Amino acid sequence: SAPSEAGSATAAALKFERRAEEFEVKRFAGLTGFQSAREVARAKQRYEMEEAKRREAHERADDAWAVEYYVFFSVFVLYSLTTAPSVAGGDSGELLAESCSLGTAHPPGYPLFTLLYHVPLTSMPHYFSPAMWANLFTATIGAGASSVVCAITREALRCGGQGGRSITGAAAGYLFAFSPLVWQYHCTSEVFALNNLLVALLVHRAL
Repeated sequence: SAPSEAGSATAAALKFERRAEEFEVKRFAGLTGFQSAREVARAKQRYEMEEAKRREAHERADDAWAVEYYVFFSVFVLYSLTTAPSVAGGDSGELLAESCSLGTAHPPGYPLFTLLYHVPLTSMPHYFSPAMWANLFTATIGAGASSVVCAITREALRCGGQGGRSITGAAAGYLFAFSPLVWQYHCTSEVFALNNLLVALLVHRAL
């Protein structure tokens, strides 16, 4: 009868599917060298976990430095609006004078500072004074240090499995950038901004 034929067809189809699954498991086991379906299942589970880790790493790569760029540009804009228009007090006059002639400042001499600041002091257009260009260069370095502080905070939280990485990292970068003493020295031609950037990079690479 028709119902019995339909039931026979369904049973045959289910049997065929089971045979196909068994064949697939055996074929996969033969290709990978495993001897049991349980080991094959474990291998598939490990493969899925590795795929999940690769996807997470890809997402991290896409998200990397996105918040840091925002911190950098926003901090730089505020620094540029509050930077010193000319030579500030402290060691700025001596450091700028030595950078113009590539001389040696007071110990330890700050050779990297004088080499870097020689460019904005001697090669920039006369739209601003040389001291103003140097101060803007300091603001750029200080904004970079703040963005790296943001990156350090996000990476530390990521290593600890914490959430809220973006807003916490940005908060850390802004708190560092606009603390009174840091803000003061990131807007004048002093060595502290360059020192902060280099130390922050070292800490970030150490994580």
